[in-house]
Amino acid sequence: MYTMRASLALLIPAVLFGQQRPLDLDDIGGLLAAGVDAPALTATAKKRGVSVPGTPAVRKWLRAAGAMDPHLAALFPDEAPPEQTMLAPARLGFAVPEGWKANRTDRTWALEPPDGAPSGFELILRVTRWTPDPRVTVLQDLLQLRITPYLEDHGYRITSQGPVPAPGITGVEARLLRSRVGERPVFVRLALFQHREWTVSVRLAVAGAHTDPFVTRAHTAGQAVITSISPDGPRPEGDKRTRYAVTAVTPDGNRLLLVDRAGSVLRDIDPEPRTVCGDPLGSVHLVRPVGPTLMVSRSGRVPDATDIGIDHAPLADPEEHFVPHADMGKTGGAMVRLLGLGRETRPVERTFRLVHHLEAIADPGSDWLLCAMDANHLPLPQTSQKAQASGVLAYVGKDGQGFRPLLRCMSPGLDHVVLRHPRFSPSGREVLCIHHRQGLCILPRDGGLPVVLHPGRVLGAEPWIAPR
Repeated sequence: MYTMRASLALLIPAVLFGQQRPLDLDDIGGLLAAGVDAPALTATAKKRGVSVPGTPAVRKWLRAAGAMDPHLAALFPDEAPPEQTMLAPARLGFAVPEGWKANRTDRTWALEPPDGAPSGFELILRVTRWTPDPRVTVLQDLLQLRITPYLEDHGYRITSQGPVPAPGITGVEARLLRSRVGERPVFVRLALFQHREWTVSVRLAVAGAHTDPFVTRAHTAGQAVITSISPDGPRPEGDKRTRYAVTAVTPDGNRLLLVDRAGSVLRDIDPEPRTVCGDPLGSVHLVRPVGPTLMVSRSGRVPDATDIGIDHAPLADPEEHFVPHADMGKTGGAMVRLLGLGRETRPVERTFRLVHHLEAIADPGSDWLLCAMDANHLPLPQTSQKAQASGVLAYVGKDGQGFRPLLRCMSPGLDHVVLRHPRFSPSGREVLCIHHRQGLCILPRDGGLPVVLHPGRVLGAEPWIAPR
């Protein structure tokens, strides 16, 4: 029975479209419902291919549909992780270019080419412990502090700067050039990554014309090192195909933009003011607002929803996707205190007002909730303190136990939302949020300075997986 049902289900699309397209979630769900075993699924996956990456959310959905470990192994066979040199104690690693050598001294790694390097060349990675600085709220601020001496004291100019995506982590980089009469040009590339309390800096410096063969080799090696930085463990799936649908406020009104992992705007998707609704599986839909609160589930498709040219995938169950924009009032404030925010802020409890905004989303890779909470801090009587709004991005246990803060922000004034719209990247290695002044930010799931992906006023953003 399985063979006939499954074969017919997979043959019809091949006949209609003239070829067998890769398996999507609907196809896999149909095979699981038909009782296909792991060997048959392995054969089908090898023949057809699989269009969805094995992200934590996809694996969780497939398990709920009946998949067992052998099924998941058939769909997403384990690949040998790339050989990495670990940057202890930052729990990040990098790949040494073929033929090159990495010489370590304490927390510094100096790379050398196989045939030696001319004077003026340097490719160094360094790990330092991050010390909070009031001047630094995002990783771009730290980069600016690092490059200022180059600009002011050494005559360099910036040729480009911005976010730099690597496997499972996003950093920032700046490319500098010094060109003086009678001197060889000097190129400097500086990249920063942060994981928890550790900062990894990568510095490439090379002198010579851009047509010089060694200069070309140096740039190639620097690019390979920077884009190989990744957290310890297997490489996350779905990173290369991850995009962000961003609703941004522009001089021309609200626009829905397609942004890549480097923060570049790929195209303008939709000029109409719609709500962007996504789910952890990698689907994004444009939805006309139907009220102040919007909930989407697999059981009921939202009226007027329009796909934006991505792989079709079922929307998550309500318990897996918590809705944006929930003003909780006194009830929400009491609940958040119960979840641990009150205990965490005991030193300022007398100045702490009930939380006035709360958003939460389930972590597909654990039993925690990722919460964005905002509250007001009121000045103590007879002090010179000023009223401030505070935002906290934190993990909270679904059972109400445990509290793990990732990010804290303060802002002058009251009753505005500092941090909101928490989301996980499809790989599960990073989290996103919207900062009311900085824009769309991304940071490692274990914490670190956020990177601004899209600056300015952002109303919403949903990560999704581009189709193959």
